[in-house]
Amino acid sequence: MCHPIRTTLAITVFMGLLACGGGDEEATTDQASQDTATDVQGNDDVGLDLACQNECDELGASVCAGMNSRMECVADGECMVWSEEIPCDDGGNCAAGQCEAVAGDLDCLGISVCKGQCGEDESCKDSCYTQGSEQGQLDWTALADCIETQCGELFVAEKPAAGAQCTLTSCKDQYLICTPVGTDTCKESLSCLQACDGDNTCQGGCLLTADYDSLLEMSAILTCFEEKCPDPGEWTGCATSKCLGPVLGCH
Repeated sequence: MCHPIRTTLAITVFMGLLACGGGDEEATTDQASQDTATDVQGNDDVGLDLACQNECDELGASVCAGMNSRMECVADGECMVWSEEIPCDDGGNCAAGQCEAVAGDLDCLGISVCKGQCGEDESCKDSCYTQGSEQGQLDWTALADCIETQCGELFVAEKPAAGAQCTLTSCKDQYLICTPVGTDTCKESLSCLQACDGDNTCQGGCLLTADYDSLLEMSAILTCFEEKCPDPGEWTGCATSKCLGPVLGCH
């Protein structure tokens, strides 16, 4: 394709030759060549500017591309341009350039049950939370905040039994909203735990069937063991010598 400015300049030069005659051909041609070089160089500079017109002002900035997608400001050579559309995860909505999770319908109890089925899979646990309703998520966050504030140091110190007892007493209201509570007595729950032979899933099931008072009684026993009987192999003898009170309190 012919360059329009170069074509125009060529015509101008040709017309100048016809008007001035052959005598000044060399001078006219030299001048036209200089003009052409200057104009073409100027046009090339303009072309570079046009090729790098920034579409956005800050790398990493984000805008909504639609109801369920967004775009990010990314580098394209020396320019900043908008990326292709990025769909929001799980069908979330885009607002103010950010994807927001769509709340589900699980209440806090449903979130807890869902998380309990995830084992050690953290992504599964996160998914359970996103499946919660707005109120369910608020209740779960309230429980988590209470545990962190009131009992966090115990868990950090690797004292899970004391941490559980603290949770039951210091965060009772939030706990009862978010945690399944059964009807088994403390003795029934302990018998269930002993039959599990150390299986975590089985033990979790035993705790889910215990009523609130039974959980308190069991946590008192386990906290005593944690503090005074750290060797599981000595629990039987230690229970009668150092933790008899909590053991007798299990009805």
